[in-house]
Amino acid sequence: MKISNYRMLAYTQLAISLINMVYRNGDAGNFTKSLMGVVTGLVLMSLTFLIKSSGYFEKKLTLYFWSAISVIAIATALI
Repeated sequence: MKISNYRMLAYTQLAISLINMVYRNGDAGNFTKSLMGVVTGLVLMSLTFLIKSSGYFEKKLTLYFWSAISVIAIATALI
């Protein structure tokens, strides 16, 4: 998977979490749920801009790890 795909995954995670934070601001516990998506999205986005990270993102384990983390963060924010 290319680094640009990971960036899009991180951007999607950030966008969904921030939109969820705005539209469901009255719900109890929504801030912490959305913050989890924002933090993991920022970590993934910052990792994609590191110069020596291309080898890290070529591994299958990295693909499975970040896909699982992203699904969990987005599902938690939306539920």
